[in-house]
Amino acid sequence: MKRIVAFLLVMVTLGVADGHEKHHLSKDLSSLELSLEQQNDVKEIVKAYRHELKAFRDEKESVEKHKERLFREKQLDERALVALQTSLSQKASQIETRFLLQMHAILTPSQREKFARNLDEWEVE
Repeated sequence: MKRIVAFLLVMVTLGVADGHEKHHLSKDLSSLELSLEQQNDVKEIVKAYRHELKAFRDEKESVEKHKERLFREKQLDERALVALQTSLSQKASQIETRFLLQMHAILTPSQREKFARNLDEWEVE
């Protein structure tokens, strides 16, 4: 029963209409067997993560348009291009790091072991 509740919690928490986030529906955390308190914590952590991820994707789209404009110029500004790429990469790293630190703080060692098997699903791209 706990697994079903955890699975439904994650499905509801992660279910969004944004096409970019549909692949997140496969992020099933039921195998972690979270306590009720952990479920509430995870719900808030994932909610914040999703919010940051949406803002990141919006910014990434803007950066891609800026890169296109740079590329169309007669001379490609290498410094500007590197600055855009670096900024985007740093933001992705910050979002992912913050999320993983928060998850690590609330999971037990055995839950961390299970969660670690699927870290790639939570990678910010």
